[in-house]
Amino acid sequence: MKYLLSFIFFVSTISSQLNADVIAEAWYQVQSANVHIGFYVARYEYDPKKRQFSSKSFLKTSPAGGNITESLVAYSDEGMKPISYQYTSLSGDAAKTIDAKFSKGKASIVITDKGIKKTESYSLPSGSFLSAHLPLMLIKKGVSVGKNFSYKAVAEEDGKVYDGKAFIKETKKLGQKELFRILNTFKGTKFVSLMDKTGAIVATKAPLLGITTNAQPDQKSAAGNISVPLKSLKKIFGSLP
Repeated sequence: MKYLLSFIFFVSTISSQLNADVIAEAWYQVQSANVHIGFYVARYEYDPKKRQFSSKSFLKTSPAGGNITESLVAYSDEGMKPISYQYTSLSGDAAKTIDAKFSKGKASIVITDKGIKKTESYSLPSGSFLSAHLPLMLIKKGVSVGKNFSYKAVAEEDGKVYDGKAFIKETKKLGQKELFRILNTFKGTKFVSLMDKTGAIVATKAPLLGITTNAQPDQKSAAGNISVPLKSLKKIFGSLP
C-alpha cells in the first residue's frame, strides 16, 4: 500500500468547465485483487477571485486494505505552480502530517511523523507541480494519441519531487464514450487510466500493486459497508460531497 495515495490522486475527475467554483466531484470504489477495500472521494475547485485551483480528497480503507485514512487539501495558481498543501495520514496507530508551503521557487516542508517533527526546504525544479493536479496539467497541455508528457511533481505523501511520464497510448470505446488510454509512471510505479475528452477519469489500474479504482454514482456505491466519517468530510470539504 506504499504508493496508494499517489496512485489514487491520478484518478480524480477533471472537467473542461473551469469557470465554476466546483470543477468536479466524484466518489470512487477502491479494489485490491478484485476485493473492495476502500473508498476515495475528491473535489476540484477554482477560485476566480484568487485565481487558484484547489483539490480536496479523502481516502479510507478497510482492515483488508490496511486500515488507512488519508486526506489532502492542496492549492496551486492558474499556472499550476504549487502554493501549499496539508496532508494527513493514519495507518493503525501511526500518524503523519505534512504542511507544505511554496514561494518564489522554494519549498518549505514540515513533517510530523509518529510525534517527531522535522523541517525540510529545497529549491523546486522549474515546471514542477503537485502530483494531485496532474489531471489539470494534462488538460492544460492537451491530450492526443501518441503524446508524451514528461514532468516533475511533488508527491504529497512525502513532500519530495519525482520524475513522471504520461503517455497517451490509444483510444478505446466504452459504451458510447471514446476514452484515452493513458500510461503513467510516477515514483517508479506504473498506472493505466481511461480518460474521456473532458479529462474525466473513468477507471484506473496499477498492475504491480493490484489496485483498481472505478468512479461510482454515489457514496453508498463507493463505500459499501465501510463507515463514512461525515464530520471529518465536512471539515475537509467545507460541505458534504
